Amino acid sequence: VTPEYSYALNTDHAGFPNPDPWPEALDIAVLGNSLLNGAGVGYEGQFSTLLQEKLAGRSVLNFSVHGGGTAHQQLTYEKFAAPLNPRLVIATLWLTWDINNSLHFHGWLADSSRPDFTEYRHTYGQTHRSQVPDEPSRIESLRAELRKFIGSSYLLRAAHRYSKSLRGIKDPIERVVLEGGEVLYLSTRDQKRLMSGWERAGAPELREIFFAPLEKLRTEVEAGGGCFLVVLVPSKEELYATEDFPRILDPVREARIELEARRMPTLDLYPVFEAVAASHPAFYKTDMHLNAFGHQLVADALAGWIARERMFEPAD
Repeated sequence: VTPEYSYALNTDHAGFPNPDPWPEALDIAVLGNSLLNGAGVGYEGQFSTLLQEKLAGRSVLNFSVHGGGTAHQQLTYEKFAAPLNPRLVIATLWLTWDINNSLHFHGWLADSSRPDFTEYRHTYGQTHRSQVPDEPSRIESLRAELRKFIGSSYLLRAAHRYSKSLRGIKDPIERVVLEGGEVLYLSTRDQKRLMSGWERAGAPELREIFFAPLEKLRTEVEAGGGCFLVVLVPSKEELYATEDFPRILDPVREARIELEARRMPTLDLYPVFEAVAASHPAFYKTDMHLNAFGHQLVADALAGWIARERMFEPAD
């Protein structure tokens, strides 16, 4: 239950959002994080279910894991999906979260003292304070006092905003109004994280941490006779905040280059979402996840790709 929606999250015997029993042989396995999990729409509305309906009888299983990164996807495939010999394996990438998720999972695998990944992820900020001084510096303290003083007066806040505009400094976008009057709220945290790109403190091998598991996953899928596909799905911030902050798109620009260099079959859904962004929201008003329309967009795009590739048609 959230302020925007209430729904039932039903899971199978392994904790994934599917009904039991699983099919003995699987057509499509979908991997990813909570983007796939049907927040607000449940099993009936998540795009893996909509895809199964559009494909008229083809079996689709959703192997989404909250907070999962690319290594998590690869290991999930090995343990749960590979025994079912799926004909198509889809690795869904939601870069606004997957970069951090991959870093967290990489750290968790190396930390034998923390057996629970979810607990590790939720307390990451508390347990990784070594990069942040215990006490703020004198300059940081003065800046905090100055911000507090400016915030105490409307006139001072207005003057501060005007001063920043003269210097070309922009605040993160907190809300956008679409053509039909709908209001969407954006995450300032996610905007800042996206603008930091692939350069993260203490993680010089971030690209390898992120992309190497995808290469291994593709190799395993193809060795089993299956087809592998990477799907790129944007966030709200990448759709609505980039006019003021073009650097928000740096992660996906580099991801496209890396995926092409590593010869990863890719379906890029950024253009699909961009085409409707101004007129029809594909995300909830405040929640970060896809709404019913967003899940339908993904299902339609995947069904279209499968039809174009003649994935389940007999070979000529």
